[in-house]
This record gives sequence, C-alpha cells and structure tokens, in this order.
Amino acid sequence: MQPRRLRHTRDVLMAIKVRFPKVDANVLEGQVGKWLKKEGDAIAKGEPLVELITDKANFELPAEAAGTLRKILSHEKSVIPVGYVMAILGDGAEEMPDVTAENEALLVKHRELAALGKLPSRVVKPLAEKKARVRATPAARRIAKEAGIDLADVPLSDANQIVTEEVVQQFLAGRGKQ
Repeated sequence: MQPRRLRHTRDVLMAIKVRFPKVDANVLEGQVGKWLKKEGDAIAKGEPLVELITDKANFELPAEAAGTLRKILSHEKSVIPVGYVMAILGDGAEEMPDVTAENEALLVKHRELAALGKLPSRVVKPLAEKKARVRATPAARRIAKEAGIDLADVPLSDANQIVTEEVVQQFLAGRGKQ
C-alpha cells in the first residue's frame, strides 16, 4: 500500500482519502468512535483525527499528512469495513474526490461476505463465560484511570457494549450523588 500524502499536480494539491486501516488480518470491520477534529480544522501530520474501535483494539488514528479536514464521510458509531474512506484531507484548493461509488462497492462486498457467513461473529459472550477486557474508547479509559475506577464496574445498556467517555462521566456523576 503506497503512503497517502499530499501530492502536487499542476500546482493543485490532491486530496488525501483517510481510510479505515487494516489493523489485523482477522479484523474486517470496525466502529468510528469519536471524531477528535471537525470539518474545516487545520491538522498537523501525526495529530489524532478519530478514535476507532475494533474487536482487537481501540486506538486513535493519526493524520498521515498536514492539511485541512475537508469532509467527514462516516459518522460516530458507524460500523464500516476496512478500507472505507472515512474522511478527506486537503488544503481547500483541490477538487473533492467523489468516493461514493468506491465506498458503496466496499459496503456491498462486506454485506455479501456477511451473508455467506465469512465474517467473524460479533456475538458478545456473557461475562460469566468469558472474563474479557472491557471494550472502551481511549478517552473513557483515560478518565477512568484518572478517577481510579475499574471499567468493569461501569454499567452498560444492552444497546451500548462499548464504554464511552460520556458513560464514564455519567457513572462518576451518579457515584458522587450517593
């Protein structure tokens, strides 16, 4: 895979497609946690753009080049396949690439794999069966560590299987009232 960086073509900077990275051979999809930058924000190379969540890891994706966050294409809590174009970086003068067809083709292929049963199961085992590490965003882990709480003690709703910054803050606020 070639590095994605700003390239000059006839004095016009080309846009960079920020893709969901392949973090492990067995990871075929992941979830967009929280965007750390907004559209229009100036970004330095290496600066964190977004929190990403997979079955194997939670991490912040750094910018591969300096520029401006031109467009966010995948919203928070979206589950997307590896390779999906999540955002566009540029300098503001370049033409915005149309990645709709590219992303749609990835989604169709991903759905076909899911229908054939070739995607790993996303079924979560009960804690009694498997004492696993609690899934949490990096920001939630940081807040819990600073507050000295165990993320396993933070209650989750059935709909939310990932501890987020907001869930930890609600837990801390509720604990302070007792």
